[in-house]
Amino acid sequence: MKSIYYIIIGLLVFHLCGFAGEKRALIVAISRYPEHSGWNPINAENDANLLLNTLTKKGFNEKSITILSDSMATKKQVVAAFQTLQKTAQSGDLVFIHFSTHGQQMDDDDGDEPDGLDEAIVCYDAKMFYSAEYKGENHLRDDEMDLMILPIRKKIGETGNLIVSLDACHSESATRGYEEDEVVVRGTDYVFSKNRGYERKINVLHIPKLPLFQESGLSPITELAACESNKQNYEYKGYGSLTYALCAVWDKYDNLPECHVWLDELKQKMEEIRPGQNPVLRTTLK
Repeated sequence: MKSIYYIIIGLLVFHLCGFAGEKRALIVAISRYPEHSGWNPINAENDANLLLNTLTKKGFNEKSITILSDSMATKKQVVAAFQTLQKTAQSGDLVFIHFSTHGQQMDDDDGDEPDGLDEAIVCYDAKMFYSAEYKGENHLRDDEMDLMILPIRKKIGETGNLIVSLDACHSESATRGYEEDEVVVRGTDYVFSKNRGYERKINVLHIPKLPLFQESGLSPITELAACESNKQNYEYKGYGSLTYALCAVWDKYDNLPECHVWLDELKQKMEEIRPGQNPVLRTTLK
């Protein structure tokens, strides 16, 4: 299911009050993909450095922050990092997972998507186009992401908290003029498909989903994406727009925010720096 890409309509509440566990983070930041992969460079390295600075100021120990960059961020290595995080995390921990990468839509492989498309994170070894040599096995689909997140939520439990942040998009791949500067777009509007050819999917049906309620035995979760699945995600001043906005908001607090206010501030900041680019903000409700 596209649980990390659809906006929730209603009250956004995030509970960090009473947090007493460890703080752990996994950052996947891919600036340069292999030659002939089809992917243009982005400024993900800047995102990783900005997040590292912000997280350490908020009490994260650098030893508890794992950063996978460029060739270290193959799909196999990303999956292994999730598995390690699940093993090391403990009840009551705060876990932050972030992706600064390209994003792409691809044909749904299990029939669970109303629009016939999965969304996917583009790992280092994922190529833009379907071929006899590459059939999409190194894309990280939204369904796979859900399955990797679930055991982490179970491990840290109801007293823990999980934040998942996606600074990627699933639309146009280009460098284009945007008012005062040249802005890199993180993604492509070419659907990864065997049967459709390299179709430009501009008018993808956007179907809002029901609010995500807290489930027994699972941690609360807050899911952030830089834009909707059929929209463009622009960089801002050499950073991912979501990363820039998130760090700008968090830097106003001595510790990580302990109430829902920062989500409202994040949306306002995104509107300020990238008008019309609507971030997807989703959280469990209690």
